[in-house]
Amino acid sequence: MLENILFLPFFLLLAPIIGIMSITFLNPFSSLFVGITCLLFLIANKLPKHIRMTVILSMCLGIILTWFSLMLSYQEIPNNINVLEKPIASGGFPLKAFEYPHPPMGADFPPIQTWSLFYKNFFFWLLVSVPMIMLLRSKISKVIFMRTALILTLSLWVTAGGLGYLLLKFD
Repeated sequence: MLENILFLPFFLLLAPIIGIMSITFLNPFSSLFVGITCLLFLIANKLPKHIRMTVILSMCLGIILTWFSLMLSYQEIPNNINVLEKPIASGGFPLKAFEYPHPPMGADFPPIQTWSLFYKNFFFWLLVSVPMIMLLRSKISKVIFMRTALILTLSLWVTAGGLGYLLLKFD
């Protein structure tokens, strides 16, 4: 857990830049995640105005929760530190989505077999964020909905950081 807290300044500053590079270098995982996210935002933009903002903010919060849950659930596997063929750590919540290889052994993106678990976690956090935004909307609607651009920017920055985090973990 301490390693994740110490990793936070790096994540906030450099990981988003690495994540943007992973998209431009055609990392298939990054490209698919960005494509699915853009498709969801396009669909949300076509919804009636009275629910559009709630859906968009729920998606932003779901994205942020997905990446933070992935990073905060990082756990080393104690007996695999010296065995190169076995993963050294795992991550993902509520489902264990990834097993991280030794640093020089990765393929720069997660194995295709694990993508479905990541997307199940992603959709879980999207569903969890809807009631949270509905509750927040009734409490502080003027404040939060005026800051939509800020929340959207934050979710994009966290997404870029999360993609950079995965690129480094699978390097």
